Amino acid sequence: MLLTRRELHKIMRDWRIGPIPKELEKELLEVYGHEMVTEEGLTIEYSEQDIVEQLREVLRPFSQLVHSEDPSLSTVPEEKGDRSEL
Repeated sequence: MLLTRRELHKIMRDWRIGPIPKELEKELLEVYGHEMVTEEGLTIEYSEQDIVEQLREVLRPFSQLVHSEDPSLSTVPEEKGDRSEL
């Protein structure tokens, strides 16, 4: 599984994670959004469980934050579309 910005934002919404630093979002997408290639040339792809466990560790400190006006923080955009299923 490769982590996309959309998937990261969905996870943050589901876990009620507040804004995170934009640099952290960029770093998470760089690490988990690309396949890793070892020095031997082997391709390693993270499983969904690997990504979720790592995100839980990294994002835990942001779970209590509320929306901030700080522009250095990346906020999670609201999901567009029909919300009647929620």
